[in-house]
Amino acid sequence: MADDDTTDPAAPSVAELAERQERTEGKLDQILDIVKGIPGKAHPAAQDATEARLDAPGNVAAQVQAELDRRAKAEDTAATVGSLKETVAKLTEVTPADPPRRIHRIMGWGS
Repeated sequence: MADDDTTDPAAPSVAELAERQERTEGKLDQILDIVKGIPGKAHPAAQDATEARLDAPGNVAAQVQAELDRRAKAEDTAATVGSLKETVAKLTEVTPADPPRRIHRIMGWGS
Protein backbone atom coordinates (compact mmCIF):
# COMPACT_ATOMS: atom_id res chain seq x y z
CA MET A 1 0.00 0.00 0.00
CA ALA A 2 2.96 2.22 -0.04
CA ASP A 3 2.50 2.71 -3.78
CA ASP A 4 -0.39 5.20 -4.07
CA ASP A 5 0.41 6.06 -7.71
CA THR A 6 -3.04 5.75 -9.36
CA THR A 7 -2.12 7.42 -12.65
CA ASP A 8 -2.21 5.29 -15.77
CA PRO A 9 1.04 5.45 -17.75
CA ALA A 10 -0.90 5.19 -21.05
CA ALA A 11 -3.16 8.14 -20.21
CA PRO A 12 -2.23 11.47 -21.89
CA SER A 13 -0.65 14.13 -19.75
CA VAL A 14 -2.27 17.44 -18.93
CA ALA A 15 -0.01 19.23 -21.40
CA GLU A 16 -1.02 16.86 -24.20
CA LEU A 17 -4.71 17.32 -23.37
CA ALA A 18 -4.31 21.10 -23.38
CA GLU A 19 -2.56 20.96 -26.76
CA ARG A 20 -5.33 18.79 -28.25
CA GLN A 21 -7.95 21.14 -26.86
CA GLU A 22 -6.17 24.13 -28.44
CA ARG A 23 -6.10 22.40 -31.86
CA THR A 24 -9.78 21.44 -31.58
CA GLU A 25 -10.80 24.96 -30.65
CA GLY A 26 -8.75 26.36 -33.54
CA LYS A 27 -10.45 24.06 -36.02
CA LEU A 28 -13.84 24.88 -34.56
CA ASP A 29 -13.11 28.60 -34.97
CA GLN A 30 -12.16 28.00 -38.63
CA ILE A 31 -15.40 26.12 -39.24
CA LEU A 32 -17.46 28.86 -37.62
CA ASP A 33 -15.70 31.52 -39.71
CA ILE A 34 -16.49 29.57 -42.89
CA VAL A 35 -20.12 29.07 -41.93
CA LYS A 36 -20.53 32.71 -41.00
CA GLY A 37 -18.93 33.81 -44.28
CA ILE A 38 -21.16 31.79 -46.61
CA PRO A 39 -24.43 33.74 -46.23
CA GLY A 40 -22.66 37.07 -46.46
CA LYS A 41 -21.00 36.18 -49.77
CA ALA A 42 -23.72 34.14 -51.43
CA HIS A 43 -26.77 36.24 -50.64
CA PRO A 44 -25.94 39.37 -52.68
CA ALA A 45 -24.99 37.29 -55.72
CA ALA A 46 -28.19 35.26 -55.50
CA GLN A 47 -30.24 38.41 -55.02
CA ASP A 48 -28.67 40.02 -58.09
CA ALA A 49 -29.28 36.93 -60.21
CA THR A 50 -32.91 36.71 -59.11
CA GLU A 51 -33.55 40.37 -59.82
CA ALA A 52 -31.91 40.12 -63.23
CA ARG A 53 -34.06 37.11 -64.10
CA LEU A 54 -37.25 38.78 -62.90
CA ASP A 55 -36.48 42.09 -64.59
CA ALA A 56 -35.58 40.50 -67.94
CA PRO A 57 -37.74 42.06 -70.66
CA GLY A 58 -39.88 39.69 -72.67
CA ASN A 59 -39.34 36.84 -70.28
CA VAL A 60 -43.02 35.88 -70.33
CA ALA A 61 -43.20 36.34 -74.09
CA ALA A 62 -40.19 34.07 -74.54
CA GLN A 63 -41.78 31.41 -72.34
CA VAL A 64 -45.07 31.60 -74.26
CA GLN A 65 -43.22 31.37 -77.59
CA ALA A 66 -41.22 28.37 -76.33
CA GLU A 67 -44.43 26.62 -75.25
CA LEU A 68 -46.07 27.33 -78.64
CA ASP A 69 -43.00 25.97 -80.43
CA ARG A 70 -43.05 22.86 -78.24
CA ARG A 71 -46.74 22.24 -79.00
CA ALA A 72 -46.22 22.79 -82.74
CA LYS A 73 -43.37 20.28 -82.68
CA ALA A 74 -45.58 17.81 -80.80
CA GLU A 75 -48.32 18.24 -83.42
CA ASP A 76 -45.79 17.69 -86.23
CA THR A 77 -44.57 14.57 -84.48
CA ALA A 78 -48.13 13.31 -84.09
CA ALA A 79 -48.81 13.95 -87.79
CA THR A 80 -45.64 12.10 -88.71
CA VAL A 81 -46.59 9.18 -86.50
CA GLY A 82 -50.07 9.15 -88.08
CA SER A 83 -48.61 9.09 -91.60
CA LEU A 84 -46.18 6.35 -90.55
CA LYS A 85 -49.08 4.26 -89.30
CA GLU A 86 -50.86 4.72 -92.63
CA THR A 87 -47.71 3.76 -94.53
CA VAL A 88 -47.20 0.67 -92.40
CA ALA A 89 -50.84 -0.31 -92.92
CA LYS A 90 -50.30 -0.08 -96.70
CA LEU A 91 -47.17 -2.21 -96.44
CA THR A 92 -48.82 -5.14 -94.76
CA GLU A 93 -47.92 -8.49 -96.24
CA VAL A 94 -50.08 -9.59 -99.10
CA THR A 95 -50.20 -13.18 -100.27
CA PRO A 96 -48.67 -13.44 -103.72
CA ALA A 97 -50.82 -14.28 -106.70
CA ASP A 98 -50.62 -17.76 -108.09
CA PRO A 99 -48.04 -18.07 -110.84
CA PRO A 100 -49.52 -18.31 -114.31
CA ARG A 101 -49.91 -21.80 -115.65
CA ARG A 102 -47.32 -22.94 -118.14
CA ILE A 103 -49.78 -23.24 -120.95
CA HIS A 104 -50.90 -19.67 -120.40
CA ARG A 105 -47.29 -18.47 -120.56
CA ILE A 106 -46.55 -20.43 -123.72
CA MET A 107 -49.75 -19.40 -125.49
CA GLY A 108 -49.57 -15.82 -124.17
CA TRP A 109 -53.02 -15.98 -122.61
CA GLY A 110 -53.85 -13.70 -119.74
CA SER A 111 -50.80 -11.50 -120.02
